[in-house]
Amino acid sequence: MAIFIIFLNHLPFTWVNLFELTAEINLIVFVASLFIPYNAWGASFAGLFHLKEGTVAYSLVEGIIPSVVLNTLNTFICTGASIFLQRSHS
Repeated sequence: MAIFIIFLNHLPFTWVNLFELTAEINLIVFVASLFIPYNAWGASFAGLFHLKEGTVAYSLVEGIIPSVVLNTLNTFICTGASIFLQRSHS
């Protein structure tokens, strides 16, 4: 995701930009994980389909909710940060 943001915003591909964006994404995931019970939501969602726990199908369906929640948060927050915070273009 950090590499995609670098190319999307026409930033120079440097270790500094890569590290800053990776740290930002990790911070978003960490803070979201403290307050949002998305893993429980994913397990409940898999339970709606009466899938057996431990199967591949259960794991795939269970992982949909956390993926959607975290990717949505990352998209909105990283986009907002890119708009309102100016990163160096040198």
